[in-house]
Amino acid sequence: MRSRASAVANRGGNTDNDGAADGIGDDNGPPSSPSSSASASLPCPECGQTFRRREHLTDDDVSAALSPPRQHLQPIISQSCVSDQLSLEPDLLWDALLTPAQFLFPFSPVPSLGPGTSTDFCFGDAALAAIGQSADDQSVQNSFGAKATPRVGVEVVEVFNVPDNLTAEEEDILIAEHIPHVPPMTAETRAHMIQAIKARLPQHEAQGLDANFPSLRYLDTYMQLYFEHFHPRMPLLHKPTFQASSEMWQLVLSVVCLGSRYSLAHHHQDHVLLLQRIAQHMLKRDIRELSSHDVLTCAQSLLLFHQSQWLSGEWNIVMEVQFHRNILVTLCRQLLSREGTLMHTHTSAEDANHAWSQWIQAEAKRRIIHFTWRWECLQATFFMLPPLLSIAELQTPVPTADAHWSSSYEQWHLHPPPQPSSTICALIARVGLGDVVPTSLDQPAKSTILLSAIVQQAAESDLLRAMGLGSVGSTASQPGLALGMGTMLSQKAFDALSQVGCSQVLRGTDAGTNSNDFALLSRVLSICSFTPLRLLNSYSKWQTTDAGHSNARSELLDIIPQNVGRARHCLYYAAQVLQYFRTTRVATILDILSVLICVLYMVVYADIFEQDPSSAGSGVSVGTSSTEIIRLDQVVDADLLNGWLEVRNHRRPHITGVGLLHSGRSVPRLYKEASRIMASGSSVSRMAKEMSMILESQGKGYPPELVHRQGG
Repeated sequence: MRSRASAVANRGGNTDNDGAADGIGDDNGPPSSPSSSASASLPCPECGQTFRRREHLTDDDVSAALSPPRQHLQPIISQSCVSDQLSLEPDLLWDALLTPAQFLFPFSPVPSLGPGTSTDFCFGDAALAAIGQSADDQSVQNSFGAKATPRVGVEVVEVFNVPDNLTAEEEDILIAEHIPHVPPMTAETRAHMIQAIKARLPQHEAQGLDANFPSLRYLDTYMQLYFEHFHPRMPLLHKPTFQASSEMWQLVLSVVCLGSRYSLAHHHQDHVLLLQRIAQHMLKRDIRELSSHDVLTCAQSLLLFHQSQWLSGEWNIVMEVQFHRNILVTLCRQLLSREGTLMHTHTSAEDANHAWSQWIQAEAKRRIIHFTWRWECLQATFFMLPPLLSIAELQTPVPTADAHWSSSYEQWHLHPPPQPSSTICALIARVGLGDVVPTSLDQPAKSTILLSAIVQQAAESDLLRAMGLGSVGSTASQPGLALGMGTMLSQKAFDALSQVGCSQVLRGTDAGTNSNDFALLSRVLSICSFTPLRLLNSYSKWQTTDAGHSNARSELLDIIPQNVGRARHCLYYAAQVLQYFRTTRVATILDILSVLICVLYMVVYADIFEQDPSSAGSGVSVGTSSTEIIRLDQVVDADLLNGWLEVRNHRRPHITGVGLLHSGRSVPRLYKEASRIMASGSSVSRMAKEMSMILESQGKGYPPELVHRQGG
């Protein structure tokens, strides 16, 4: 059974994928001309009717994948006539389906279900169409980003990649965006990249690639934009020696995929869509091909492809990435393997006597393992997807300081020699025991320890809950239960590091570096450690049932009012994060999810204390003047703030753009303000754009279900 929400969504215009079927054919069948393909009578796999292919696709406004089951290489499309979404029967219990191990995407809402109803998972292009996308955004796109025409295939396209066709405005944009961080890309590298991509695409998909692939001018600009915007937040690659070449074309492609998102050029959206579809195919490489290439380069490109695909904001693409996580983790295990083990690979002897080259190679391996582990921890924390690596496997030192990593050959020799560093596990233990002062650690190391510690705590809490031995936070009060030594050290390390991070100022001037990530993570993870994200999502009716919402409310009522001081600290952190992103673009997955978590916590806080003001502390509703407020994001009186945080005064909290939290309609105003903040990242991330729309509909009072949001 299909819900009305799904029917509306699937009938809407697919902004990224509609028209992709215009170039779809059977690679195994006999060749046919465009005209004969367009007029062929074929059965629709969903409705069973016989139709003239082009007319059916145009009239029904859907994309169709008509290749037979024998076709092994799938075309670049995300939906077909046969719905690949999960359809549920009315009698299927949602509580049995949505277990903690399920993919919980707070930006992919499932309606709260009443008796006798069912729903489909629906997200991405169809969801945008259901919300009421503007006509410009609903223009049908084929698989390579050009506007679809009634013709079959993509041989007739608008060639916009020739530099001579650039308008003066486009020329100015590209000049302004081109900040030379690395040597420019060559025409030979671009040509080799196109040929290599075409060799991996179905023939009908590859036909239009030459004309629609970004020109050398665009590619070079996108590559420089990666190093300008994304690289400072994740310094994975060695910028001083990075050189785009034919040998590393897949890594260059992954760099361009991410860099294109930061451009303001008129055609960058077309390029983003094209590169996104290509990236989907690059993730589907044959395992034998992976084993024949450099493990380090393959792992680097896969991690960057994963980052780009998540930013696409399409549920089906994100699900595809989940299936490919194991490949990245397996490559990391090869880099972690010791001599005499199954997965051990021999290191190249090239430049074996060159100290700088040796150090770069070793540090690059440490960094891909380090950032892959951090990404696994982020997914475990924000999406409840258990990490595929274990922290005990990470028997490699944490990366050295970024100052060494960003140094040229001459600068590197001027720095003091990098000091030997410890493993993540060793650092957690030493910080937990108090042997290492947190301020002595580099920012990236502190962020990784913080994430690792909360993942370890969550794993033990989940295990105890699965054993029926209590919920999160209850073990300490039960005399018969005690945290394991490893978890206890992780908790102490987390407390020490988060205290340091929450005291650091979120500086807008550091938006292009990773120095703010530790301060941001400290605030967001402090909220998650107090009110687990599974409860925040369920309370706000994101990806949950009515029963799940009720259970989450009961648990939160047992947590928040019992610790008003900690609840106020978390509210203060959330207000600081929103204030930071009012002036800083939401640009990464961490940014997007940080804003979401903070607003969900503020909604819970405001809702619980609005319903029962006495929960906020004795005397909050008695003898408190309307002028006795505290502006949490613009504090000028430290004593007043400390008194409020320690529950020594009961002033009413005020948030910029929202107003007083303990007043009518504060929750809708929170959603609207969060929607406005999230919209700043719409040009970079489809995920941010979609979340902004959903939050806006929440602010209008609609529950988070697509059927209520089709009017915009």
